[in-house]
Amino acid sequence: MTTTTATNLSRVSHTGGTASGFQARIIDHCLTHGIEISNSKARKLSIRLARRMDAMSTEFDFFESLRILGMTTDSTARDAVRNLERAS
Repeated sequence: MTTTTATNLSRVSHTGGTASGFQARIIDHCLTHGIEISNSKARKLSIRLARRMDAMSTEFDFFESLRILGMTTDSTARDAVRNLERAS
C-alpha cells in the first residue's frame, strides 16, 4: 500500500456500521499500529464484522432463545401468549 493510498483511506469517516466503514477502521488501525494488512484481508474482515453486527442487532425473541437452549419444547408458546394478549 502506498503512502497516498494510506492517506486517502485514513480520511474516510469511521461512523458507519457498513462493511466499507469497518474496512476503513481496520486499515486505519493497522496503519496506526504498524501492522501490515492487504486490502482483500481487510475487506474480508470488514464483511464478517458487518454480518456479525447485523446478526446482533436483530430483534430478540424470548421463546426462540428458550427453544435454542432446550429449556422448552413447546412450539406453541408464542401462539399461547398472543392468544392471552388478544383476550385481555
